[in-house]
Amino acid sequence: MSAPKSMAVAPKRRRGRERVEAILSAAAQIFAQKGYAGATMSEIARSSGTAVGSLYRFFPEKSALADALLSRYAERVDADLGALAARSAGLSAPELAAQWVALMTDLGEDRAVALALLDASRDAVDRRLHLRALMRGHVNAMLAARAPGLPAPRRAAAAALLLHISKAVPLAAREPAPLDRDLRAEAQNLLAAALERLEAATPADNLFTGFAH
Repeated sequence: MSAPKSMAVAPKRRRGRERVEAILSAAAQIFAQKGYAGATMSEIARSSGTAVGSLYRFFPEKSALADALLSRYAERVDADLGALAARSAGLSAPELAAQWVALMTDLGEDRAVALALLDASRDAVDRRLHLRALMRGHVNAMLAARAPGLPAPRRAAAAALLLHISKAVPLAAREPAPLDRDLRAEAQNLLAAALERLEAATPADNLFTGFAH
């Protein structure tokens, strides 16, 4: 993991990097439980097994921890969705949809923490725009490889729509069983059907033409 830009001191040794990872993991759990305002640096230090002085050495204030977690989430989204986009051309639409749903399910807890921290971030608008651009860029790349005949404006609109469907997956995972499983299956079916229709579409077709038939 690269050192977050908000850190006061970047760890150079493996032990220091492991300590920072423990701090970030503890902070994510406490932010998820208590929110940004309710979390304290002393509680994060105690939960991570870190001396308070060492915590402040790496992260001089609570906002630096939040910034580091937001940066880490953006890096993970970029890496995971980018990897899926890179291999997507070799997958069928149902296979791609299944892997996409699995990815969004895995991101669920980190995404929930990131969304909560965004509300307290000093640059929330810029961070949201950055995340949106990252995700739409990777989905746009998927569609460019799978449906090269789509005009760029339509491809961009389709990428935004597919992302909105995929973002429902982490919310579905919070529902009680078996509804959580059923909702994820429906999201997967929607993604697969939309991908297949886009791949077969002509420039004049509407994405949802024929969905009801």
